[in-house]
Amino acid sequence: MRRNRIILMGIQETKLKENEHLELMEQNKVLTIYNNPDPNGKAAGGEAFLINNDLARNKNISHEILIKGKASRLLIQLGPNDRLNIINAYTPNNEKEKTEFFKQLTRKIRKLKENDDIILMADFNAVTESTDRLPQRRDDPKVEEALEKLIKQIKGVDGWREANPERLDYTFTSKSNGSMARIDRIYVNKETKKNYSNWDIDTTLNLSDHKIITVFRNKENTPYIGTSQWKMTKDLVEYKPFKQRTGEILVELQEKLIEDRTCYKNPQQLWLKAKETITRIAMEMDKKRKAEINTKRKALRE
Repeated sequence: MRRNRIILMGIQETKLKENEHLELMEQNKVLTIYNNPDPNGKAAGGEAFLINNDLARNKNISHEILIKGKASRLLIQLGPNDRLNIINAYTPNNEKEKTEFFKQLTRKIRKLKENDDIILMADFNAVTESTDRLPQRRDDPKVEEALEKLIKQIKGVDGWREANPERLDYTFTSKSNGSMARIDRIYVNKETKKNYSNWDIDTTLNLSDHKIITVFRNKENTPYIGTSQWKMTKDLVEYKPFKQRTGEILVELQEKLIEDRTCYKNPQQLWLKAKETITRIAMEMDKKRKAEINTKRKALRE
């Protein structure tokens, strides 16, 4: 959070008991943790907000538990007319419990005094599009309906999907069968979605079996100045894992180019898709490689 200047993070399935977050805060002075543990005192479920004190110092912050162990709301007053209204949630795995949870959260939000311009971040344990699962499949219709009503309540749009309409990526991979799903998402208000940019799915470097969603929020009415164009470095091109992955993609492309051409499958489309895949892998590996280098440097200093 400090390195990437992340002001806050919502985490799910924390498995923290009621006061365990206090010990973590004692060990990490830069963090303030707002914990919403399992109501039965078990080291299971739960969700929490992590605040970067370096960036949130002197900000007016309030935390409200909406559903014990499953959902809470954080309000951060960044300036006179600039506020973050964020709900973080962890959805149960059971299909029936999912449906009831989405309905309950919808009712809770409807009753909130300040329920405008909500950012909803969660491990939803569900998707609304079959393309967000691999192998592709739809979720239980009752779950989908309840989730869609929740999204409608906050006038939400799936920010990452809006920014990446054609891209397939996933935030969770099942260890048991290798299936993948984009169950971790952030919804923002459709009327203020223009204030968000740099949507990304990022690795957690094996700290979790989920990837994280990151987004940059611009101040309202402030022009956005993007980052410089990303370039593939020579070191990355010579990085052995990258060369291996790229080689596999190019071999597969070569085999497809031999097949008969159709209006839906031609060399130009195949090459474009291969380039997009290689670029995505390059950016992911570049981040991972830099993190590995930083870890080694830190170890050498110690």
